[in-house]
Amino acid sequence: MSAIEKVAVIGLDCAEPTLMFEKWIDHLPNTKRLMETGTYGNLTSSMPPITVPAWSCMTASKDPGTLGIYGFRNRADHSYDKLSIATSMAVKEPRIWDMLGAQGKESIILGHV
Repeated sequence: MSAIEKVAVIGLDCAEPTLMFEKWIDHLPNTKRLMETGTYGNLTSSMPPITVPAWSCMTASKDPGTLGIYGFRNRADHSYDKLSIATSMAVKEPRIWDMLGAQGKESIILGHV
């Protein structure tokens, strides 16, 4: 087996898996080719399975409780009086690109809204 030199992680937010990878796969030639020539699999989402904590949990390998991120708005302290908006600055745990960088590896992170 040859050493893996590059890895691409592709996340499709809100893409229903059975539609993407079963029902519509013949209409998605690039996705189909990636599946045929690469490695793929189902991942279990975070609880709650909401965009903000799910991406943060995936990139930091921590649960929402550890990160303190449960949705778009979070408690700013231990009361219910103060709320904060979730941003990337709220995550204090190292993300996968931080861990790779500490090992001298390069990362490219792309996002599209």
